[in-house]
Amino acid sequence: LAGSLLFLLLWISFLVFVPIKIAAQESIFSWPKTIIEVDVFSDINAYINALEKQIKLKEGYDDDRFFVETNGVEYTFVSTITTSHLKTYTHYFRAVSPKYNKKEMKAFYFHVVDNEAPTVISVKDFKMIIDGNKPNYEKGINVVDNYTPQADLSIEIDDSNVSYNEIGSYQIIFIVSDSSNN
Repeated sequence: LAGSLLFLLLWISFLVFVPIKIAAQESIFSWPKTIIEVDVFSDINAYINALEKQIKLKEGYDDDRFFVETNGVEYTFVSTITTSHLKTYTHYFRAVSPKYNKKEMKAFYFHVVDNEAPTVISVKDFKMIIDGNKPNYEKGINVVDNYTPQADLSIEIDDSNVSYNEIGSYQIIFIVSDSSNN
C-alpha cells in the first residue's frame, strides 16, 4: 500500500498543466440594433420584415443560401407579440450560412410604446356668475386618446389668469396627458 501511494504521489508530481486558450470566433453576420421601439397598434410584421432585411453577412463573406429564421427560434413566435399592449417582448432571430456552416442567434427586444398625445376635440366657453366660485372646467373639455381610456386621462387646469371677481374674458390652459405621459 505504501508503495502504491508513493507511486501515485510521484506520478502526480510529474503532471504538467498546459494552459488551453479558448477564443470565441468572430461573427460572420452583421446585426442591426437589438432594441426596437414599436408604435402601439402597429403591424409587427413590418418591423420583423425590416429587421430581417438588415441582417446580413459581413463584408468579405458571400453565401447564396444565406437565410434568416424569424419564427420559432428559441420558441419565440411573432404571433405572440401583441402591439395593442404596452410591453417589451423578447424575440429571437437566427442567421444561417450553410456555406460557412455557421449559425448565430440574437435576441431582439420589441418595446411597444404609445408616443401619441391625447387630442382635444372641443372646449366649451364658460359663462359664470361673479361670486368667487370656480366652475368645473373638466366638464367643458372633450378629449380622446389612441390608447388610454378617457376616464384615465390626466387633466391639469391652469386658471391663474382668471379673476373670479371681475367681468372679462380670460384664458384657461388645459394640460392633458395619457398613461404614457404624452
